[in-house]
Amino acid sequence: MQTLFLHWLNDPSGALYELFNRSIFYILVAVAGSVVTYFWTKIKFSARNQWFRLFNQSISYEGADVYNGLIVTIGTNTTLQQLIIEQIKPEYVAIVTGNSDEVKKVAYEFCEYLSAKKIHFDEPRFYKEIDLVRIEQGFDELISWMESKNIQKENIVIDLTGGKTPFSIAAFNSARRNGIHSVYTDSDYDAGKIKAGTQHSILLT
Repeated sequence: MQTLFLHWLNDPSGALYELFNRSIFYILVAVAGSVVTYFWTKIKFSARNQWFRLFNQSISYEGADVYNGLIVTIGTNTTLQQLIIEQIKPEYVAIVTGNSDEVKKVAYEFCEYLSAKKIHFDEPRFYKEIDLVRIEQGFDELISWMESKNIQKENIVIDLTGGKTPFSIAAFNSARRNGIHSVYTDSDYDAGKIKAGTQHSILLT
């Protein structure tokens, strides 16, 4: 820098040129960095919007003939699943859930509900929560079971709202791999109870 200063005293124009040469690299880097940052921001914004559009599409269960086959994950309360069934009136229903005694009792009671509604159903599939691979295989098998009843893939849906997280993950993976719809259904609650008519479903696959 001292040399450059002395050069400036002796030859101002030459020193200015030297300073420009030394600075141009950093200027270009700064400009390039700004451009990259700008486009990266645009890409992230676009990707975020694409994600929102893809995974937050509201769907309606209106039209009873749209989904002839319904696969549900359940926990210890099947009120939501019953509301969904009342809406879409599927011909076939399959159940995937955990293997605790409490959940098994609820699953068999749910089967009684299906029987009373004259809805065809397969035996509930009970799995340990940690057996994610086996749970996914269970969903695959149930999709094949429904296809064997001449139900097209576009008429099969998995509602993965009920039950615990591993079952929802397995349901999503199976639905995506098999090319069928999976949905998550949200509801409003009043004093801890689901309010009928407040359901809002999000298309996931």
